[in-house]
Amino acid sequence: MDSLLALFQSNMQTKMMRGG
Repeated sequence: MDSLLALFQSNMQTKMMRGG
């Protein structure tokens, strides 16, 4: 389940970077 967590964090970071 480590992969899922990493993907989720990456997605969140991308959203923050995009500003939304």
